Amino acid sequence: MSLVLYARILRRAVDGRATFRRGEVSQRAAALSRAWDEHWAEEPLGHALRDAHRDRWVRFRSPPKAGRYADSDAEHAEVLRRHLTVIQMLAEDTPVWVIARDWDGRTVESGWSRDAVPGRWPWRRSHDFAVPDELGPVGSFYWVRSSTVEALASLLRDAAVDRARVTIGGNDLSWVYAPYDGGADVFLPTQVQRDDLRRRYLRWTSTRRDGL
Repeated sequence: MSLVLYARILRRAVDGRATFRRGEVSQRAAALSRAWDEHWAEEPLGHALRDAHRDRWVRFRSPPKAGRYADSDAEHAEVLRRHLTVIQMLAEDTPVWVIARDWDGRTVESGWSRDAVPGRWPWRRSHDFAVPDELGPVGSFYWVRSSTVEALASLLRDAAVDRARVTIGGNDLSWVYAPYDGGADVFLPTQVQRDDLRRRYLRWTSTRRDGL
């Protein structure tokens, strides 16, 4: 990482531009919160959803090899293809919700996810949580936007290299796709639907007994 880029990241963290005092007060924000809480209730984070809904969860690996990151242009293209294949199958030509998670201005990563989602609006804040690097409590901030599946390519590329933390949900939020640098955690409305999806893309699943 260049010194110029690092300086910009630090300045952005100090400015705290990824934060907001409260989420948007509007009908769309209220409707989104109702839909999310009806289906999930937990924070819109892959690990939190996995802990609560393991019976409806499946993980797909994106890099063709066993590693966490793609090593070539061809592998990067394959990672994107796998993400889009699953999301397109779930979305069935309907819009999706993109939920981008950011931290408060004391962390270097502050603003990364927000900047990866043009057209976003502030949805809601989480309760503060403690981090182990002596920063103390750090808040999470969630930005959202509605998107077509075709418009997700750049965002999924960022997620694949850990430059954006996002969760993608169906139009009614009944399913959730949480990409990360190595694959994606997927959550379905029922265990039967999860099993069907897993069988469809079985060769992309982990060989570990716990599915991770």
